[in-house]
Amino acid sequence: MTFAAGPCSGNAKMVSIVQIGRDRIESLLHAIFNTLVILVLPAVVLALVHGLTARGTGLPPQLLELQLYGPYGALAVGGFISAGFNRGRVFLALLGLSMAYLFYRLLLSGEIDSDVVGRAFALLCVLVPLNLAALTLLPERGLFNAFGFRRLLIIALQVAAVGLLLVGRFNDVPDFVSAPLPQLTWMHANTIPPRALPVILLGIVLAVVGAVLRDGPIEKALCGAIVAFALACSSAERPSEFGLLISIAALLIIIGILRDSYRMAFRDELTGLPNRRAFNERMMSLGHRFTIAMLDIDHFKRFNDTYGHAVGDQVLKMVAAKLRQVKGGGRAFRYGGEEFTLVFPTRKARRMLQELETLRVCIAQHCLALRSPHRPAEENVGRRLRASNSTKQGVYLTVSIGVAACNHKQCTPEQVLHAADQALYRAKEKGRNCVSY
Repeated sequence: MTFAAGPCSGNAKMVSIVQIGRDRIESLLHAIFNTLVILVLPAVVLALVHGLTARGTGLPPQLLELQLYGPYGALAVGGFISAGFNRGRVFLALLGLSMAYLFYRLLLSGEIDSDVVGRAFALLCVLVPLNLAALTLLPERGLFNAFGFRRLLIIALQVAAVGLLLVGRFNDVPDFVSAPLPQLTWMHANTIPPRALPVILLGIVLAVVGAVLRDGPIEKALCGAIVAFALACSSAERPSEFGLLISIAALLIIIGILRDSYRMAFRDELTGLPNRRAFNERMMSLGHRFTIAMLDIDHFKRFNDTYGHAVGDQVLKMVAAKLRQVKGGGRAFRYGGEEFTLVFPTRKARRMLQELETLRVCIAQHCLALRSPHRPAEENVGRRLRASNSTKQGVYLTVSIGVAACNHKQCTPEQVLHAADQALYRAKEKGRNCVSY
C-alpha cells in the first residue's frame, strides 16, 4: 500500500496549517477584490454619464428614451433567463427591481399626492436594498418549488404592507423614514431620506459579507445591484439616470447568471478546478509547443473503502490545492475520478519534470489529519482536546505522474494525451509514487 496512517508530526502539522491559512487568505483576498470591482462599476458608469453631460456632449434623444424604457427590456430578459435556469434568488431580485421601477414611474406620473410620493419613495429606499441583501445571504433553493413560492409570498406580503402604509391610516412608519433631519443640512441635497441611508449601507455591508464568504458570481452581482439601486435613488430627480442605473443593476445580475452557469458547466464542484469539458476545450486551442501531465492518486479506491468517501473528498481537495501551486505556466484540470491533468504551454521537459517531482514530494509529505470517530459533540470540548494533543492521527498519500510533450512523433493533443497516459501506466508499473516521462 502506498498510503499509510499514523500520527502527524509537529512539523508536518505546522506546515499543513500554514499552507491552509495561506490558501484561505489568498482566496479571501481574491474574493474581496472581485467584489470591490463589481461595487465600483455602477459608480464608474454614472461618473462617465456625468462627465459627458458636463462637457455638453449629452446623449441623443433616442438614447435618452432608451434610458427610460430600456430597464423594462433588461429586467424582462433577466427574468426569462433566471426562470429558465431555475434561479430563484435572481428571479426575486429582478422582480423586486421591476416593481421598484414601475412604482417609480408611477410616482413620476403626477397622479399621486406629493406627500404619498415622498413616503412611497422612502419605503423603496429601505425595502429594496434589504431584500437584495437578504437574497445574497440566503442559499439558492430554486424557483418552481415550495421554497420559491414561499419567498414569492414574502415579496407579495411586503407589497401589501406598503399599500396599507400608504393608503391606510398607518403613516407613522413611512413618515418617520421620509422625514428630514434638521441637524443634517448637508443631506438636503440628496434625494435619499436621511433615515434610509443607514439601511442602504447596512444592506451593502451584508451583501458584501455574503459575496466574500461564498465567492459566487450571483452574490457579487447582487452586491453591484444594491450599489446601482442606491445610486439610482440618489439620482431620482433625473429619470434618465434612474433608468440607466436600474438597467445596469439588471445587466449585472444577468452577467452573474451567465458566469454562474459557465462555472457550473466548466468547473468541478468538489475541487474547484476546471473539469474535463474545459480540458477538452483547452486541448482544441493548443499549438505546437505544449506538455501534458496525467496524475493519478495511488490506490484511491482502497483508500475510500478504508476511510470513507468523505475523507476521500478531502484528499481530492488537497491534491487540487497542490496542483494550483504548480509553476511553469501549468494549468490543472480534474480529468475524472482520482485523475488530474496538467497542461504546460512549453516543451521544456526538464523544467516540467522538476516541477512535477516537487509536486509529487509535496503531496507525499502532506499529512492529512483525520477526525476521530469518537470526537465529542460539543465544539468547545473538541477544541480543548485538539489543543492539548501534540500529535494528531493522519494519513499520507502518494501520486503517480505520467508526462509527454509534443514532438515530431506525437504532434496532436490527442496523441500527446495518449502518450502521457502510457507514461502514467509506466509509473504505476515502477511501483507508483514516481514521475515517468
